[in-house]
Amino acid sequence: MSGGKVILHSRLSKGWVPRAEKTLTSAEFPGTAVYWDEQYYEVLAADLLPAGGIRYVLAEWRDDHAIRVSAHYNEDSEVLLAADFAKARRQRRHSVTARIAAMFLGHLPTHVQMHLANELGLFPHRLTLWSIVPVLALAGTCVYIGVGTYMSNKPFPFPNWLIILIAFMLAESVFRYLVAMTQLRAMGSMLGTLVYLFIWVLHPNRQRLVSPFTSARGEGLMTTAPSTEVEQADALEMRAALLTLLTPAEQLLLAERFGFDYRKHAYGITWALLVCAALGVASMIPKATESFSALVSLVCAGFVVLEQTMRLLAFKRGPAGSIFGAFVRPFARDLLGRR
Repeated sequence: MSGGKVILHSRLSKGWVPRAEKTLTSAEFPGTAVYWDEQYYEVLAADLLPAGGIRYVLAEWRDDHAIRVSAHYNEDSEVLLAADFAKARRQRRHSVTARIAAMFLGHLPTHVQMHLANELGLFPHRLTLWSIVPVLALAGTCVYIGVGTYMSNKPFPFPNWLIILIAFMLAESVFRYLVAMTQLRAMGSMLGTLVYLFIWVLHPNRQRLVSPFTSARGEGLMTTAPSTEVEQADALEMRAALLTLLTPAEQLLLAERFGFDYRKHAYGITWALLVCAALGVASMIPKATESFSALVSLVCAGFVVLEQTMRLLAFKRGPAGSIFGAFVRPFARDLLGRR
């Protein structure tokens, strides 16, 4: 300790962020808050040493600062730091081997790739991208040999089942490439999944392997159940257009309970029904005299045109129901309070 400051030399970087001093264009930001011996210290500086390592300068934490980034400095944190450094060094030493192995490991199921990518120090989606290379090379070789044999009038050397398999893997690889590039996530192949499943079933100690049926820890999504009010609001919004086909009394009940406004949704579905019915009338007129079914269809379509026209005129005075409301009512019982 010197001048109220603590100088700490470390062989490995601890990832602590030093203080950002105030400038003409930016405010002051405190450094990492380090919890050491039941006291918080602020990282003032982190300087690389010519002989290797880093020198950290710490000072007691000021009460007027808000803790944004914190870290612990104790025996446990040092053990984890050494373990992470050893793992990173091992990953760098085997980086070339890892990329070669990725050409085959990228065919395994998605969460298996995520586990292996963490062990090999690679991005999961890059395993998938590397695994596409052998498929492209195999397909290109088949095309090259196939063209050569065709040009020399020789029989095709590959059986049909092999060509079908390569074509399937090529099409699958195109889809996997799009997923890996657009979504940055790993995706296994069908062949790789089947091989891994076979190995997992026959392995004498399958607990040591990643299960092909369960996702890895931390891979799932956490969701919270919406409240009853949110569920009702979503249900009302999703079915709003269809609810305008109910009777005026039922629409007024929805307006009283949920603030339902028929004018926002009634015109669109009414015009859609009117146009479709009018097209039906136009298509059935030439056939009405030829068959009884065409005549019935013409009458039904004409009735729908008349009803929807009357509804459009009635919207200025209030909600108007439709004969189609009978088909909508069973799906609106929860909103109407009926069982």
